[in-house]
Amino acid sequence: MAREALTGITDFAAVDEVVLVGGTATSAASVLRGARTKIDRYDVTRADLQRILVRLCGMRSRSARRSRVSKRNAPISCRRLIVLDTALDLLGHDRALVTSADLLIGFLISQRDAAGTPPKAPGGRSSVPQPASR
Repeated sequence: MAREALTGITDFAAVDEVVLVGGTATSAASVLRGARTKIDRYDVTRADLQRILVRLCGMRSRSARRSRVSKRNAPISCRRLIVLDTALDLLGHDRALVTSADLLIGFLISQRDAAGTPPKAPGGRSSVPQPASR
C-alpha cells in the first residue's frame, strides 16, 4: 500500500542524499541512539528502520509502556516507519540523514549551497546557519 501511495516520488530528479524530518524520523533516531535527546543530525539505514519496525510492530502493551510508545500509537508508528522505509527503497537509497531542522531551514540551506554564498537577511547578516568549521 505504501509503495502505491509513493509512486510519484520516483518522478523527482535523483538526489545524492535523503534527509528525513519530523516526529517519526526523529523518534526512530532516538530509539537507535538509546537516548531521548534532541536529534540535530543522525544517520539511519533502511536496516535500522526495519529493526525498529520488527520491534515496534511486535510490541504488547507492557513493552510499549517500557519504551514510552503507547499501545494506541504503535500501529501508527509502524505505518509511518513503513512509509519512510518504502520511500528510501523507491529513491534507491539505503541510508538517510535524520534531522530536527524543519523543511524551511532545509530549503534555505539548499539555496545557500546552490548559490555558493549564504542569503543575507535584512541588516546584512546571513539568514542561514553556516556549517561548523572543521
